[in-house]
Amino acid sequence: MPAPVYLHRFPRASPRRWPVVLLLWGILLSAQAALGQQSVRGTVIDDATGRGVPQAEVSLLRGGERLGAVVSDAEGRFFLATTYAGALVLEVTSLGYRTARSQPLELQAGDTLSVEFRILPDAILMEPLLITSRSSLGRNAFRRRQEEWGRGIFLGPEKIQAMELRHAGDVFRDQDKVRVRWGWGRTESGTSGPVPRVDTYLGSGCIKYMVDRMPVRPPRWQENANPWTVFPLDGLQPSDIRAVEIYRYVGEAPPEIRRHATWGDGALCGLVVFWTWAGW
Repeated sequence: MPAPVYLHRFPRASPRRWPVVLLLWGILLSAQAALGQQSVRGTVIDDATGRGVPQAEVSLLRGGERLGAVVSDAEGRFFLATTYAGALVLEVTSLGYRTARSQPLELQAGDTLSVEFRILPDAILMEPLLITSRSSLGRNAFRRRQEEWGRGIFLGPEKIQAMELRHAGDVFRDQDKVRVRWGWGRTESGTSGPVPRVDTYLGSGCIKYMVDRMPVRPPRWQENANPWTVFPLDGLQPSDIRAVEIYRYVGEAPPEIRRHATWGDGALCGLVVFWTWAGW
């Protein structure tokens, strides 16, 4: 299971140190913007003791690609910078602890995200992931589309919880004019397991996907691959899902995101938007 990651505001500095803190922070942000960089800073914490974990290796992942790694200091603090934006994943390894990964974190252009990454000793089972969103952009978009647009199928947090999902693909179970077939497949991350194939009885029948604000696009050398076998759908867990929007053909999709249902292959498809704790 993914590890608990908590997003929070930066700690408050003492009044005497504010001028220095603001000056250094302004220099850092200016340099970051000039270089087109995003960054993640935070602390690795032993969830059992509440203390920082020193010498923990913290890596930033994008699909199967490792973008960079650092080692936490004596108090468990770390800082990672990257030129990539979008949905990225943190991975933490440390002696005496299980290797743990977060669910995808939405890192926007020029963003600096502050996180608290909690891990447990190897002998203790990991708790389910709990992540607090930096903002309510996902929740606001979901509610606005549901109330003002109204077309499609909207599964809010209460409906998702009532469905008792065993696989993320179970959200399509018993949905009107949606068909789900299951097969066995190998994902981009190298694991094998049940993989859904989803289509509809409306429009062209095909389905495209988004996770939070990120369109799911298989690599060019895997253009015909089932999107459920590639990042980020291949790692989407039932516990990650907060809400789902299902648009069964292109005409149901709101104009603001309709372009993500019409990609390079020219197909006019439906669109499914998964909202996770990170984007909600």
